[in-house]
Amino acid sequence: MKNIFPYIQAIASYFKIESWPKIYLALIFLCTAVTYAQQGVELVQAGALEGTTFRGLEVRKLTQNVILKNGNVMLYCDTAYQFVANQNVEAYGHVKVVENGNFEVTGKKMVFVKATNVAVVTGDVVLTTKDGSRLTTPMMDYDFKNKVMHYYGGGEINDKGSVLKSQFGHYDINSKIMTFKKDVKIKGQDFESESDTLRYDTQSKIAYFLSPTKIKSKDGNLITEKGEYNTATKKSKFTGRTSILKDDFSVSANQLDYDEVSGYGYAVGNVKIISLKDSVEVIGEEAEYKGRSYLRVNNNAILKLLVSGDTMFIRADTLLSIDDTIKNIKILRAFNHAKILKSDFSAICDSLVYNRVDSLIYFYKDPVLWSNKSQLTADSIRVTMRQNKIDKLFMNQNSFIISEDSARNLNQVKGKNMIAQFANSKISKVDIDGNGESIYFAMDKDSIFVGVNKISCSKMVVRFGDKNQPKTFTFVKKPEAQFIPPKQLSDMDKKLKGFKWRIIEMPTRAMIYAKVSPNPKPITKREERREKRKEKKEKKK
Repeated sequence: MKNIFPYIQAIASYFKIESWPKIYLALIFLCTAVTYAQQGVELVQAGALEGTTFRGLEVRKLTQNVILKNGNVMLYCDTAYQFVANQNVEAYGHVKVVENGNFEVTGKKMVFVKATNVAVVTGDVVLTTKDGSRLTTPMMDYDFKNKVMHYYGGGEINDKGSVLKSQFGHYDINSKIMTFKKDVKIKGQDFESESDTLRYDTQSKIAYFLSPTKIKSKDGNLITEKGEYNTATKKSKFTGRTSILKDDFSVSANQLDYDEVSGYGYAVGNVKIISLKDSVEVIGEEAEYKGRSYLRVNNNAILKLLVSGDTMFIRADTLLSIDDTIKNIKILRAFNHAKILKSDFSAICDSLVYNRVDSLIYFYKDPVLWSNKSQLTADSIRVTMRQNKIDKLFMNQNSFIISEDSARNLNQVKGKNMIAQFANSKISKVDIDGNGESIYFAMDKDSIFVGVNKISCSKMVVRFGDKNQPKTFTFVKKPEAQFIPPKQLSDMDKKLKGFKWRIIEMPTRAMIYAKVSPNPKPITKREERREKRKEKKEKKK
């Protein structure tokens, strides 16, 4: 997920341009200029000055190329009126205000009302800063008392290839915060955004998205209900439902944080991560990630992997994915209450490791695997996959296989270590090494039960038939065999020691997606390191 926020960078560069505050500061200077009624303004030039009445009020009228000066601010207009009684000022015709070469404002009319301390500029208003930024709007005003500026009726800010449009604009001088409302659209060189309300704090350098916002760029798209981005630290925090789409990768959550510098991200609430490239979908309640190389999902974590038209589901309290393309490492770890579900097998265990490069799955701590009416258990199990199906299954310590035949008899094989081979998702052969024992229910040609065969041999090979029933036995040493007819058969003769039929625990789709509440405590990083050490010991064995 490296550089997942390129469009944020684009917005950051737009916000970082200091011309926006300059535009609003220029308006302040503009309004300061009209206060000459109170403070006194130097008359630089006028073709004529006369005392007269205007709208029935006594005024001083200046006409013909009027130029007024107030400090560094110059006011140009065709006609200016100073109202004697209320000290209001109005300027008409080719109104222009220039502040020491830093900005220029033009319009058709400017009015300052002393009673409200508000100055208004109307008529094709254009404000241009020294660096070339340009604001156009039909009308703008400045409230001297509250130090707040507004523009109305639509405004457009052009700044070095970027354009911002909105119906209303607002700038608070005290808080140094700019706010844009209604149909806010930004179009840059490589991004576009749409929102209803956008706010920018010129002091903290934080941009706030206060309404549903859509941002499109050549590198990715973002949709959010609410959030903020710090253009100084390059950290973002989205507190409403947010979705990020970049190429074939997407992340969505109720809360999403991202540090652009470190590449670290954190997501909370209905998290969904999809990688079309890897055919992977991950969901959970909490996730942290660093680029595509590291992904950790906690609480109701589920991975959905599509391979060769088949879907594998893995569920656990914590899922950890490590993807190192340089070292060719693709590892998925599932900690605590792990479950796996696939069309040809399912399994449960406390933890598992899936090596996607070698197509190996390691099951640890009380693993149970089911495949085509067969149950396999051991202290630890390793599965090798071929063409997305089970090829071999290596069982270490206390190995036990139970196979249900067509008559619902439970044939059993146990031993110290076993290697089970599969064909068409069915057990075809089992190699038993150490303390081998078996029970199988013998049937005649008419599928009538005729008795139980019990065999003990330290090493033996069992081949299975199509009906999940042992077909042949090969013994390395002389076996001990016993045949028990139905009339002499007791319940104890039907089960080997350690027998436990756990079919009720076999995962289903409903079990994979069931919400666990309260959520179990996710595994800590210390526990994660401990698990890795145990895995290394198991592999050495």
